[in-house]
This record gives sequence, structure tokens and C-alpha cells, in this order.
Amino acid sequence: MQNHLPSHLVTPPLRTATRARSGNAIHPAMSLLGAALIVSGCLAVGPAAAAPATGAGSWLTGQGLVIGGAVGSTDYGTGFKANVGSGGTGMQLTPVPGLWRWELQLQSFGSETFVQFGNSFKRNAWSFGGSLMPQLPLMPGVAAYAKLGVHYLSSHASGPGLSTSTSGIKPGIGAGLRWQAHPRIGVRLEYENIGSSGGDVVSLGVEMPF
Repeated sequence: MQNHLPSHLVTPPLRTATRARSGNAIHPAMSLLGAALIVSGCLAVGPAAAAPATGAGSWLTGQGLVIGGAVGSTDYGTGFKANVGSGGTGMQLTPVPGLWRWELQLQSFGSETFVQFGNSFKRNAWSFGGSLMPQLPLMPGVAAYAKLGVHYLSSHASGPGLSTSTSGIKPGIGAGLRWQAHPRIGVRLEYENIGSSGGDVVSLGVEMPF
């Protein structure tokens, strides 16, 4: 028979929990991503250091759809994200001024093991949702953006003879920088919070048109 953990064990206090997280070291995926960014930077030094800004595309796809992925640091350890959305310089949502993008994303927050009250527990979480992303061009090929979204968030924690899960619809907010490193490669540095406490994600990712 499963008993339920108190809710504070699903998101334990960061200062009181003793962690046995394997994600403290640099994850191999982060090294691979860094190498990919270096290669894309070298490509960008060629004839097109940044894709020219050419105005907004259609209201739905911008200037074409993009797919991407990211790896980053979360409150659970190392997290991964897959996303699809509108690309290019953005879409115009008349009568809302400015350029916007939209994005659907699947986020894994990773997992961690922590010790509390002398017992060892494990927790993990994931989310799926969508965001609107207003953009502010800073220079050719570089833009700052914000994220305003809604996500389904699910988390699970377990320990000796105990198990608990929580889920629900949560808001998401974030901000980041996007660099069009190559006509077919965009690089993103992003901070996002999904569901308030325990939902922080700082990630580095790439995206490509399809």
C-alpha cells in the first residue's frame, strides 16, 4: 500500500535537504551542445554572419516553422527541452504591435535524490505547454524576447514505502536572447519559470527550420 508524502517533500527546501545529485558535474550533453555552438559560430563567420531581418511572415508560421532542443540547469538537476514553433523574425498579431513568435515545448526537469529526515527520496518532473514570445530586435540577427505561457506540470516524489504525485495547469514566464548564428541555425540562451517554486530552468539551445 502506498502512503502519501507531505507536499513539502515533493519540492523540498533547498537549504535543508542534503542532496545526492549526480548532475553536479557538467553533463556530457552540455559539452556536445557547446561544441555544436562553436561549429555554428564558425559557420556564421562566412558570408552570412547573421540572417538579415526581413520583416514579419504570416501570422501563423512567421517565416517558417522551426524545431529545437536545449539542455540546462533546473531545480532537479539537468533538464532537457524539445520545442516547435514559428520562426523567422516573428509574426504580427494585429492589432497588437510588434513581432511575436509562438512555441510548443516539452520540458524534462530531470531527477534528483535527496535526504530529508534521515530518509532518501527521489523526485522528478516534466511539463508540456505553449507560449507567446514578444520580441525586441537588438541588432541584425540578435533579438531579446519574453515568454508568456500555460503548461501542464507533473511532478513525482518517492521514498521508502512512500509515493506521491502532483499535477496541474501552471503559468510560465521567461526571457532570453536569440542569435541567428547561421541562416539555418539559431542559438538561444533562456531563463524560464514554470509553476513558481521549483520550476526554474536556465538553458542553452539551438533551433533549425524544417
